[in-house]
Amino acid sequence: MVTRDGVTEPTTEIDPARAIAGARDATPLFSGSAERRATFRPSLRVDGAVCATGRACLAGAARIGLTFMNFLEVSGGVRWERDTRAPLWATFGLGLHGQFPAIPRLAIFLGSQLAVADEGVRVSPTLGARVRPVADFWVGVNPAAVTYFSPEKRFAYTPSLEMAYEF
Repeated sequence: MVTRDGVTEPTTEIDPARAIAGARDATPLFSGSAERRATFRPSLRVDGAVCATGRACLAGAARIGLTFMNFLEVSGGVRWERDTRAPLWATFGLGLHGQFPAIPRLAIFLGSQLAVADEGVRVSPTLGARVRPVADFWVGVNPAAVTYFSPEKRFAYTPSLEMAYEF
């Protein structure tokens, strides 16, 4: 904007001092703090859980998935369990991954896994926190997790750890 004779008019002229000051305050597009927002991102996930109550158990899963709009996660893969007749289970996951806008390296996760085999069904709702120590790699701790074991019809407290790499 240029003011001449008391009238302010738009202009295409650039004030070099203001342009340089604005460039210093801008976040570069490819800096470490720039966030990529994608419609969907594929991921590889692994997790491990233990039964902290009831009969001892140890389980792990490897899944591939998609994250939609950096918020909704859908995954599928294989779950392994120790001391069961069916050590391998088909597993499916659905969850909400909420990143903090002010701290994009930190997120809260709320979701569930469903595992199915001839032996029965496992349902595991989970609440936890995730941190991204480096780009595209997440580490999560899920202290609020319960698993329902069918056909035993029992519940167990099953905290877990997880790791994920997003492409």
